[in-house]
Amino acid sequence: MISLYNSFYRKETWVTKTKSILILCGEEPHLDPRTKWHAEFFKDNGYHVDIISYVANSHHHTSLPIYKLASIQNFSLSQLSLLILYIKKLFISDLIKTKLSFVILIILLFPILLIYRPISIIKRKYGIKKNCLDYSYKIFFFLKQHIILSSKLYLYNKTPNIIICQEPHTLSAGIYQLKKKSFIIFDAHEISYDEEIGQDQFTSKILKNYEEHLLQKINYFTTVSDEIMKLYIKNNPHLKNISCTIPNVNSKKHIINNQISKTSKKIKFLLSSSYFTNKGLEEFITAWKIVNPDNATLYLRLFNPDRFNKNFQQTLSKLKGEYKNIVILPKIPQDKIILSYTNYDVGVIFYNPNLNLNYKYCCPNKFGEYLFSGLAILSTNSSFLSRQINSAKCGITYDPNNQNNTINALKTLISNPEQIKTYQQNSRKFAKTKFHYEIFGKKLLKDLGL
Repeated sequence: MISLYNSFYRKETWVTKTKSILILCGEEPHLDPRTKWHAEFFKDNGYHVDIISYVANSHHHTSLPIYKLASIQNFSLSQLSLLILYIKKLFISDLIKTKLSFVILIILLFPILLIYRPISIIKRKYGIKKNCLDYSYKIFFFLKQHIILSSKLYLYNKTPNIIICQEPHTLSAGIYQLKKKSFIIFDAHEISYDEEIGQDQFTSKILKNYEEHLLQKINYFTTVSDEIMKLYIKNNPHLKNISCTIPNVNSKKHIINNQISKTSKKIKFLLSSSYFTNKGLEEFITAWKIVNPDNATLYLRLFNPDRFNKNFQQTLSKLKGEYKNIVILPKIPQDKIILSYTNYDVGVIFYNPNLNLNYKYCCPNKFGEYLFSGLAILSTNSSFLSRQINSAKCGITYDPNNQNNTINALKTLISNPEQIKTYQQNSRKFAKTKFHYEIFGKKLLKDLGL
């Protein structure tokens, strides 16, 4: 596919000997696990991998070759100074080579950096959501991301063979800066602008339409589940023959081959996840408190505590003191997560499929991590998760909107420790034979002709 693309579209000579890949990732302050899985796979297949993140001052803890803009000057560049440096370089050295339209775009969008910050502060301080300020906030945020990444790409000053864009704003920057020069893969993760219940749909539709415009310009497309893939193809039929599904799953080399012997006779349930309101955590904890088992303990490891609402923080404080069979765990580094999970018996996944399409069709990171650790799985009945768990015979699912169903699912596992062991064996077997990155990555390489 890449050779065909080179023949028909590229004016420059394709440098196949370089075998270089650039990954554009989003605004996360740490390295997105999915980004790492992509990078490790291509690195293992002989590619040089660079990663550019939206965040100006991110510090990635990884052994992978990471391109950091800060290394150019030996000091961290703020987003404003980054743009100033970019415009200075643009006008002084490369004005003739640059499309005039892009120069005009940068000039027109420059005030966004000045407007965005006060809007962001006002929004956080007063919690303003349902008005034009919130709509403007989302638009400004997207444009800001586009500008920062475009600036970094310009200063990056390389032409990789392949560029993998992981968010719509990275795709926008990647297409604008490197179209006709690099083979562009858009890794959509989940549905980029899913319209959640009660959320702003006006701005989501605007950005969704722009994303569909960008999708007409890409060379290849990936997402995390077959269900989400079908939705994208339904709206963009041309993606059918230039796409593949790559779930959120690590390399097979990270599978834990042997279950660690446990000294505790109690069944250990692990619930490790980020927290969002209405995701389904509160309902699960309520069901757990009703069951209140003597022979089982629920361990909670919740990420992104800055996103917790105050009511839930109070709930967590009560849980620490009032319930002996609920334990709050501290954070743990990403590279130690899978090994740490082997100390538990059952991994819990909670996503309310009625909230939005992403929760209904998602492939959460935790699913693969639980499989790699050899845990039995108790999950909400999301479409993708239900299909995979039934196929692997590695656990059971429950309806988070039906309290009795959730309670019965807990009781079923708690009363059958031998069945839990069978589920654990099946989890590891499924991970080794059908669910690791190499299985899905091979199809990607085959489709790209690599």
